[in-house]
Amino acid sequence: MAARRSTAIIVLALSAGQSVADPVNPADVYVIDGYTIRVAGRTVRLVGFDAPETGSRAHCGLQRMLAARATSRLRQLVHRTPQPNLCRAARLTH
Repeated sequence: MAARRSTAIIVLALSAGQSVADPVNPADVYVIDGYTIRVAGRTVRLVGFDAPETGSRAHCGLQRMLAARATSRLRQLVHRTPQPNLCRAARLTH
């Protein structure tokens, strides 16, 4: 179940109008935080993720620490998946 979930994490969209997208090289994915990535110059918020806030948006040191762990884990998941699939499971934030 965890393997399926980690693969599903990489499912994202580059535009709301796309129904089928080209594969993205994991090396081209920049993880911003535990639920936001940047791909091809676009910032994408992953749907269904609720990671702790980072930086000045964090309420305390513990939240910043947990946010750093969530960001690190998302990086691991992105970079260990050979070829993520793209679909409309995320929304653009910029």
